[in-house]
Amino acid sequence: MSLSLSQTTQFQINELAIVTKGGKLDIQNLFDELNIFDSILQPCMSGNVLITDAIGLSSKLLLDGSEFIVMDIGKDSDDLRIRKSFRIYKQSNRKNINQTSEMYLLHFVSDEYVFSQQQLINSGFQGTYFEIAVKILTEKLKAPSESWIKGVFTKSHGIKYFVVPNLKPIDAIQWMAKRAVNENMVPDFLFFQNKSGYNFVSVSSLLAWPEIFQVNFDPKNIEDSTANELTGARDIRVISQYDLIDFTNSGVAAGQFIGYDPITKNFSTKNMSFLDVQGKIKNGNETPNLLYFKNRNDVDNFEAYDSRKSVYNFTEAQKYSSYIKTKDPKSITTLDDTHNYVFQRKTIFSNLFQQRVRITLPGNFAVSSGYNLFLKIPSRAIHDDGGYCEGGDNFDRTLYGKYLIVGTRHIIRYDKHETIIEVCKNSSSKSYGAVDNTEFREAALNYGGAVA
Repeated sequence: MSLSLSQTTQFQINELAIVTKGGKLDIQNLFDELNIFDSILQPCMSGNVLITDAIGLSSKLLLDGSEFIVMDIGKDSDDLRIRKSFRIYKQSNRKNINQTSEMYLLHFVSDEYVFSQQQLINSGFQGTYFEIAVKILTEKLKAPSESWIKGVFTKSHGIKYFVVPNLKPIDAIQWMAKRAVNENMVPDFLFFQNKSGYNFVSVSSLLAWPEIFQVNFDPKNIEDSTANELTGARDIRVISQYDLIDFTNSGVAAGQFIGYDPITKNFSTKNMSFLDVQGKIKNGNETPNLLYFKNRNDVDNFEAYDSRKSVYNFTEAQKYSSYIKTKDPKSITTLDDTHNYVFQRKTIFSNLFQQRVRITLPGNFAVSSGYNLFLKIPSRAIHDDGGYCEGGDNFDRTLYGKYLIVGTRHIIRYDKHETIIEVCKNSSSKSYGAVDNTEFREAALNYGGAVA
């Protein structure tokens, strides 16, 4: 990328204005800080702007939620700009600075979210969850094509005939995302908005994409290259490396689904281990996140099915009921395949968030939730023998690899633009080999015992 900037945190505001009943008001000289958020866990983009007001703007505008904020901000490349409008839905933290000025926050969100709060859906639909999500987005939310045409929509598996149970449109799409499965029967769909638009997409599809760039961890100013500095980490923090308790309690290692069908009176149990769920998911890196060991009973944690039990209504048996096939065959197409997502979905996202890293970058609107980055974080160690870490280089293999961006925060002040991102991965580039830890386990369990 070619940029004519002397500093990577520089930016250009082409427009930043509030659209009111009386017209458009430029606030470029009034704002102190602008924050823009997006996340794969939130359906819509949002943000806030801190205003220092010495002209009585708040009392003159009589803010009531009918206003919009429009922005066209970025660098000299279309990929590094944001050009969007949002609904201002709340004013908060209003306080006096002195006798002639005050400051307050204006909160904004995509207008589709506000429109969604004004209506309910209680209708029947037929088709795949993917098709119906698009239908609700365009017909119920009336989302303009530019707000979703560049987004990603992954086809879900299975024709469904169902009734949306009196939900708001955005809640209905999220309700479907939690039940949708891909062609491999993996329930990892998400509905969210990023810079490109709205997305109804599986995590497996996201992880299969190439990374948009490699984050640079070299010391600054080593190379006279603005492009390298633009992708250079200004700060990095490892939020989570692994969590064995969560890994166990979430059923990532092993668990059991217990289903009961009140119609056919059938009761079913199904044991699930790591490979039954995680083995179907596409990984961004070579080795899945494996926390493997044997417990005191000499049982693999991947076989400890009591770690988590999910009890839920189970309708699979109705598909094979001759009575239902004869008397009400259409109802079979409306069955909720709870055995395909109730247990599995939690394990997928618990495993995905096992390893999380927060990075501060120079302001960059090309970075957005749902995209991938590649991290080559240097090893923080001195090698006395002059050798290298595993892999023949000096990188930390526990952190090395491709990561999914799960959330971004763009912070724009009058003199600086920074982007804070949170990334995670469900796999690593480190090699893994199962070993017999019996001797070491016994020694550790008996450590500190009675001395003969």
